[in-house]
Amino acid sequence: MLRLICGLIGLFLVGCAATSPRNAIGTFNLSFRQRDAAAQVALVEKTGYDGLMVGTWEDRAPWPKLRSYGKLPAVLAGKVQIMAILANLEVAKPATEAELNALAEVSAELHAPLWVYVHGGRMESAPIAVAMLRKLADACTAKGGSLVLYPHEGCVYGDLEESLVILEALQRPGVTTSFHVCHELKAGNLARFDELIRRHAARLGLVSINGADTQRFAQPGWDGAILPLDQGDYDVAPLVRSLQAAGYTGPILVHTFGLKSPPEEHLTGSLRRWQEITGQPRR
Repeated sequence: MLRLICGLIGLFLVGCAATSPRNAIGTFNLSFRQRDAAAQVALVEKTGYDGLMVGTWEDRAPWPKLRSYGKLPAVLAGKVQIMAILANLEVAKPATEAELNALAEVSAELHAPLWVYVHGGRMESAPIAVAMLRKLADACTAKGGSLVLYPHEGCVYGDLEESLVILEALQRPGVTTSFHVCHELKAGNLARFDELIRRHAARLGLVSINGADTQRFAQPGWDGAILPLDQGDYDVAPLVRSLQAAGYTGPILVHTFGLKSPPEEHLTGSLRRWQEITGQPRR
């Protein structure tokens, strides 16, 4: 009888693990990107996140600052992961082959996907965007990097469904896309979050979440659309449950653009809320 009870408990625990995967939790570095790489990584480690997103906006090829993240002891030891490299391509000035190759090399070196949005026009500019992204995807394949699309309001692909159109046009099976609470809110998709996740979870490589004020997120700007997880009246818990139910096991990153409170405060508050939602202990 004791053996039977232990076996049933074991099956129960296995079932719980299968339905509630542990997603690595990271953060955008946008609210503390003025700090040097070492200080950013130290902050992320201290506050208990698994990793962070970095970006190309304050660096240039051959990307010395980006490469410096990979040389930090906490990153080398696997204590902090570089989860993504945010990069912007421009329709009006298509990136050269050398620039795309350099991006792919950094992706491979940091073991982090390039998270790419394309600025300049909307879906009418898709052919130009697809041509660049196809070359970038091929460079990533050749160099050992990887590519995830970043749907961004006002850019060529502004939400998840538009990015799926780009994915189909790319015809590069290794490329994935992402889901962003803030950009899906701006696209008017709040009521469809669960449907979008259930239908397209298999195409997701990254996810970003944040708090929001449902009375303000539709207004211009990001004040009501990007808040710490423990602020605003939007409840992110159903979305997290949808992701888990759909089998998404990839990283989830907390958006920090425009947050005005000290990073130590909003990172701690967001992680506390994440732990309440998921039951995951601090790293």
